[in-house]
Amino acid sequence: MSRVGTWTRDGDSRGQCANLVRQWAARRDVEAVIWTDLPAKFNGINGQIPNAGEVIEFLRHREGQERQDAMEYIMRTPKQISTDYRRQIEAQLQWMPTSIV
Repeated sequence: MSRVGTWTRDGDSRGQCANLVRQWAARRDVEAVIWTDLPAKFNGINGQIPNAGEVIEFLRHREGQERQDAMEYIMRTPKQISTDYRRQIEAQLQWMPTSIV
């Protein structure tokens, strides 16, 4: 099983979230999208999808290098990736996108 999802403007797509990505991409000026197509997992439980509050609490309680790595990962994500998780992280943790790509 491939762990990479893809969508292109010409209609080629694959992955668990291909339909959602197609809808997202239709509202933006993008030609293609590539994402890691990993199954949901939270707190070690396969299939569990956390809500935004659970994500914030998880991030809030990271320490040391683990917290630094999480913060860098989120801040380096392109600002065009606008999700409820991201908006909550920005509002509550002030982890804003950087200009570094």
